[in-house]
Amino acid sequence: MAKRGICPVCGKQITLTRHHVFKSCVWRCRPETQGRILLVCRRCHDAIEIEITRRENLILREYPDLYTGVVDDFLSGALKVPKGRKRRRKL
Repeated sequence: MAKRGICPVCGKQITLTRHHVFKSCVWRCRPETQGRILLVCRRCHDAIEIEITRRENLILREYPDLYTGVVDDFLSGALKVPKGRKRRRKL
């Protein structure tokens, strides 16, 4: 359900959307992060997500072994490709 209001980022009177301060897909298991919602306009929501992704990528560039380690685990047999339907694992 859309709600009109003033975006706290840009100050425009506009339709607002819910932004989870902590990404649900990453922080789902942490009760202290649940319910942290910010109502912002779509433009500001997208800008926040882009900046979060940019900063996440800066961190990930410091740890290339996260990527090479996964490939090495599959090549060594420590990890297997699941059989059957493609499924997404919840973290």
